[in-house]
Amino acid sequence: MILILFYIILLFEIINGIWCLYRVIRYNNHNNKLTENSNESKLENSKILIVIPCLREQDIIISTLQHFLKLTSNYENIKILVVTTQKEEYEKQKYLYLQDDLKEDVKNNIDIKKMITKYNKILSTMELKDILKLKLNNNIDRIVENKVKNSKTTSKIVEEYIESRKLQDKVYHMHYPNNEGIMADQLNYVLNNFNFIDEGNYYYSVYNADSIPSENTIKEILKTIEKNKQPKVIQQYSAPISNWNNLSAIMKGFAIYQSNFELRYGLINSNIPNRLLYTYVVGHGMYIRVDVLKKIGGFETKYWCEDIYMSYVLRTKNIPICPIKTLELMQSPQYLSILTRQNAVWFKTSFECLKIFKDVYRKNKKINLNSLGWMIQRLRMNMTWFGLPIAFLYTIIVAILNQNIGILTVATLTYLSMILLEYGSIIRLLENTSKIKLGNKFKILLYTTAAATISNIGPIYSLISQKKEKYKTIR
Repeated sequence: MILILFYIILLFEIINGIWCLYRVIRYNNHNNKLTENSNESKLENSKILIVIPCLREQDIIISTLQHFLKLTSNYENIKILVVTTQKEEYEKQKYLYLQDDLKEDVKNNIDIKKMITKYNKILSTMELKDILKLKLNNNIDRIVENKVKNSKTTSKIVEEYIESRKLQDKVYHMHYPNNEGIMADQLNYVLNNFNFIDEGNYYYSVYNADSIPSENTIKEILKTIEKNKQPKVIQQYSAPISNWNNLSAIMKGFAIYQSNFELRYGLINSNIPNRLLYTYVVGHGMYIRVDVLKKIGGFETKYWCEDIYMSYVLRTKNIPICPIKTLELMQSPQYLSILTRQNAVWFKTSFECLKIFKDVYRKNKKINLNSLGWMIQRLRMNMTWFGLPIAFLYTIIVAILNQNIGILTVATLTYLSMILLEYGSIIRLLENTSKIKLGNKFKILLYTTAAATISNIGPIYSLISQKKEKYKTIR
């Protein structure tokens, strides 16, 4: 039965791969025509608020702010807002008791990955690494105590930076006052408390603390606003390759695996839309008109991944997504343990697609082809994400145990064909779009094959884990 299931899923994925290759070629041709025919145009003077939600982002928030200040330096109509959360201060105080454990773990030379996971609520990653450099010091207990005592929260770091650089007219800071909540709560706090003037001409933009949009981003966004006459939603899609050279082989494979999803279901499907295909918005890199965002009720807080929910809402309301061709580069997790928890969060909301479907139906009392297409595609993706690696490994093990060379050969060749079709064209598209050379394509495909074969570790963890709160991805 599992063998039949494997070949059914694999057949769909091979067809998907061929379809993907065809659409990549169409996208490239379409994009080349746009480039050839594009003329310099007058930029629309729409207002944009770039919102950066933060929770324990001490290590990177200043470099991110510097990057966005450089991007927006020539635009008076674009402001930056950092929204921190009281949850960070609350959790730091709550977990201070771990300080004594930290001292012992430093002395016992505990692995850095375990320390980051265990102590990230009281110290940042860089602070933990600084401590480990001094682990042989006789005063290590005092060093740890001083580090914890003098550690600053993201809110404090942002306030000091704005004050010292006199950036009050360019960078705003808001602080979500509750001890609980998720990123969507912070985003809604800004939506409900910031003074947006002329909401139909004001865009609410979201970026993560590790986002690195290219220098062409703002110009493309403004051109898209003008060309499409104030579109409701604009999306910059992303690729987790900004730290490519610091990733291990398997983590490079997962970076390509995630990039494949971003480019296929995001960039390509939004450029060449179809009602039966899954097109999604991702929270970071999204620009949505304030009047539209308020009309749909802001960001959903019931589900861990507010962007999956919003993708469905936009589909049901037939709101198109206007993509820009420039990618946002972001970091990929450096450790498999962190990626597993990150993927578990994504799968939890994806797994609840039927629940999302019912919730939205109760509000709208109607079903259309858009909503059905979204649900069918989401169910298919869930089955592939969770089931394909299990079915493939089962097939290979059974073939080896039974010494069935035929099944082993056919299963392996069809699986590798699927990898080549799905990821080969995406790697080339990723390089062309990001202007970054990733290296030897054969090696990258091997890394991606390994990652795809264990890609369901996040979904499995999501189903068996007893943790009932959203996991914060550690930088």
